[in-house]
Amino acid sequence: MQTVPNQAVANWPLWRKLLFRFFFIYLVLYMSPWLWLGSLPVFGTIAEYYALGENWLVNLGNQYLFHIKEVLVPLNGSGDTSYGYAQLCLFLTIAGVGTIIWTILDKRRNYAVGYYWLLLGVRYYVALYALSYGIVKLFGQQMIFPTLSALATPLGDFLPMRFSWFFIGYSAPYQFFSGSVEVIAGLLLFFRRTSTLGAFVATSVF
Repeated sequence: MQTVPNQAVANWPLWRKLLFRFFFIYLVLYMSPWLWLGSLPVFGTIAEYYALGENWLVNLGNQYLFHIKEVLVPLNGSGDTSYGYAQLCLFLTIAGVGTIIWTILDKRRNYAVGYYWLLLGVRYYVALYALSYGIVKLFGQQMIFPTLSALATPLGDFLPMRFSWFFIGYSAPYQFFSGSVEVIAGLLLFFRRTSTLGAFVATSVF
C-alpha cells in the first residue's frame, strides 16, 4: 500500500518518460479502442471516419515516405500484407513525432496513473486475443489440414503465412497444444497476481 503514493510523487528519469510517451501513442494507435466501439450507435460514425482517415494516411505515407509497394495489398484477416507493414510504419512515425511534441509541451514529473491504465489495457487486449485464437485452435478450426491441391503445390509458391498455417494444420495435436497454451496465457493475464507469468507464457507461445 505504500508504493502507490511513492510512485505518484516520484520524478521519473527522462528515458522512462520518453519510452512511456512513445509506447503510449503507439499502443493506443495499434489497439484502436474506438474501432472496437464501432458497433455501438454512438461510436459508429466516429469509427467509420477514423478508419477512412487512417486508410488515407497509410496510403499517403506509403506514397511519399515508406514505399512498401506501389499498390498496397489490403488487410485480409492477417497483418502480413503490404498494407499492414505500411500501417505499422505509420504508427511508428506518428509515435516518434508525437513523443517529440509531447516532450516539448509536457513537463510533468511522472505518468504513474497513465502507466497503470495503459498496462491494464494492454493486458486485457492481449488476453482477449489469446483466448479467441486459443479456443479456435482447441477445436482445430484456425489452421486447416492441407487440401490435396495444397499438397501438390511446390513449397516455393506458398506465401510464408500460408506455409506456416499448413504446417500447424497438418498436426492436430500440435495445434491443440499451441491453442491450450494460448488459453492458459489469456487466463493468467486476466488476473493481476498472475499477469507476469501470463506475459512470459504469452511471449513463449506467440
